[in-house]
Amino acid sequence: MSKILLTIYSSLYEFILANNKSYRLIKFKELGERLVEPDLSNLIPMHGVDIDVANDKWINQRPPLLLHDQEPMFYKAQASAYEYWQFCMTSFDNRMVILTSEKNSPELDEFCKAMDAEPCYWFSNAALALDWYASGEWNLKHRYKHLTAPRLQYKFSCLNRLIDGERSYRPVISKLLSDTVNHRYLRLSCNLRDPISGKDVSQLKLPSKYDRMFKNINYDDPIMINIPSDDLETDRSIPNRSYSLNHQYFLPVFCHIVTETLFMGDTLHLTEKSLRAFANKRPMLVLGPPGTLDLLKSYGFKTFDRWWDESYDNITNPWVRLEAVMEIVQQINSYSFEQLESILDQMMPILQHNFDLFYGDFRKIIMQELVTNLNEATAKAKAKQPSGWMIKRIESLTDEQIKTLILGDIGDEIQNKELYASIRSGDYSKVDKNLSRFLKKYLEIKEDASKADILANIKLILD
Repeated sequence: MSKILLTIYSSLYEFILANNKSYRLIKFKELGERLVEPDLSNLIPMHGVDIDVANDKWINQRPPLLLHDQEPMFYKAQASAYEYWQFCMTSFDNRMVILTSEKNSPELDEFCKAMDAEPCYWFSNAALALDWYASGEWNLKHRYKHLTAPRLQYKFSCLNRLIDGERSYRPVISKLLSDTVNHRYLRLSCNLRDPISGKDVSQLKLPSKYDRMFKNINYDDPIMINIPSDDLETDRSIPNRSYSLNHQYFLPVFCHIVTETLFMGDTLHLTEKSLRAFANKRPMLVLGPPGTLDLLKSYGFKTFDRWWDESYDNITNPWVRLEAVMEIVQQINSYSFEQLESILDQMMPILQHNFDLFYGDFRKIIMQELVTNLNEATAKAKAKQPSGWMIKRIESLTDEQIKTLILGDIGDEIQNKELYASIRSGDYSKVDKNLSRFLKKYLEIKEDASKADILANIKLILD
């Protein structure tokens, strides 16, 4: 986890405490983790880890603000895990907010519908990029000042490591680049066997015209063209270099081809990959979902439609969009290095604008976006009535049944897995044992309290 993101998360908690005490922050332990039922250990609360919450003894009864803003949401494959997680997290109050960096996302829509959650968008990976590329401003202004417009040696760069799932298009663009551009002018890398899933290119779901390209390839060998030996790990696999600005690698390159995490569908989830060219003062072609360039422009960045056709950004069919990008590759590839250096000089006002924006006002822009959207999301969530499973149980009982609960023995606390299984089967006996324990031990409810009194007491705590 980057320091800047942890700082932002800590500030978020202070913001929530100052404006609305109804939330607790829940984050993934590591960047890119997934939720797996019934082991929820990869989700941890910010309190007790990064933030002092000694003044809020009801923190464990508050609903979550889930920090799912670093990786795309894959809800359908994890629906049962999220259902169990919601059960564990929202016994009294399910007014959930999810922090996300996704737009046009069916998976996020499904999550919000199932969890009754409010989404809060912000460009989380931009904060990561500002942290990871922090050295870039000083380097280009001072250390590499004399290399602002160096003699070009390469026409394109394109770096790829993961190739499974949403990233299955990466071997295709890599093979097309390898077949199109003279290898002396190309900085290209692509694994042909995914280092995480273990799948090779032959196991990916590709259109037949592209699948045929890999029939005679050794899947254990990555495509590596002009990759310095110190950029490779000892087993010759390609490391994830998107967190590295790597000026010396990119400065001799005219154009960087960005292969985003998402490409196949319409969901927008931009990462640091789409910002690295700005920090290196280089033009780029982006293989991302339709609308990627428009989203970058909405933050004030400028792109390169003066020099090539960027209408590819509006093509909904991903493979047609990929072919459109390859047409631009062929156009650029036809230019001599003298022509490309002339074009780079022409682009310099735009490149400088993007560089200055990235290292200047961009931080304020994304932070204001977060504050504005968080205020809106938490207001919408708070306007709802809290209705976690314990509240629903209280509401279903009569005053006489409530009195029986209060007078009964506290007993041992039942663990979440048992409670979850019982509720799914329609058996509330174990729920009532935990409810009795909570009413007497934590709320200190007296035996003459009515159901309305208890609900009002809970509402005061949650608000």
